[in-house]
Amino acid sequence: MYNRAVNRILPSKDKLIIPILFSSLVFLLLILFQPFEYRSYTFFKTLGDSLLSAFLVLLVTLITRVLLPYLFHEQWDKKNKRIINNSIEIICDVVLFLTLSFFVNLSNNGFIDQNYIAWFGASLKYILIFEVLFIPLSLFVKYYYFSGRPIQNKKDAFFTKQSLETSLKSTSKKICFTSKTEQERIEILPQNLIMIKSWGNYIEVFYMKDHEVVSSLLRNTLINSNDLIKKHSFLFQCHRSYVINVNKVLMVKGNIRGYQLTIKGISTIIPVSRSRISLFNSIYK
Repeated sequence: MYNRAVNRILPSKDKLIIPILFSSLVFLLLILFQPFEYRSYTFFKTLGDSLLSAFLVLLVTLITRVLLPYLFHEQWDKKNKRIINNSIEIICDVVLFLTLSFFVNLSNNGFIDQNYIAWFGASLKYILIFEVLFIPLSLFVKYYYFSGRPIQNKKDAFFTKQSLETSLKSTSKKICFTSKTEQERIEILPQNLIMIKSWGNYIEVFYMKDHEVVSSLLRNTLINSNDLIKKHSFLFQCHRSYVINVNKVLMVKGNIRGYQLTIKGISTIIPVSRSRISLFNSIYK
């Protein structure tokens, strides 16, 4: 009924920028400068090879820059593993491109006039030259365009002292979450609620209990829970599938196309919908 493996955020459209940028640059580089043996090709052969190379680069970088971080997002989001993850991406780039290039060359009878060793040496040289150009560009796009900003002062990040005290006056009464059949119920102090995640006809409620983060799965919808949480200004629906306690936010990343939040006690990165960014910013300020 419930699989933890589903608890992954789909790749952001922003992440497609790197594969599209890389493939476009490869195409322009091969067409405009005609490096390597491209100067001896006819225009149409140069155009065809450039399109093929750009497509392979697009396919490879989609796998290494989008699919891998999506499948292993928890490991990819750890700052202390950035160098390792970047190295894995580069190695995967080289291996995947060589593999795809080999089968393309094999299907076009490219090994009739060229042995495997010569092809491998030439292909590896081309790939590494491209990687030397793309590695700094990739890091720049990844850590500048998708740059995040830490919350500098946790005490006044979302509220002034006065507004926070006003909000806390309403937190002494517990929120009661129930299933549709009302056979299951949990009662939580609002300030202990961390996040609510929607799973279709189910909601998963994350909250603090005995100084630990626990979660309960109830058969209900997020819409039915809105009446319970709307009176608490620090409980904010940042996405159609998420309600968060803004006091638990540790890190904000992203840009005008979407934010990603790091929540205290939650390993998953939480998205903020583009349509909710303006409201989120007003609360943040």
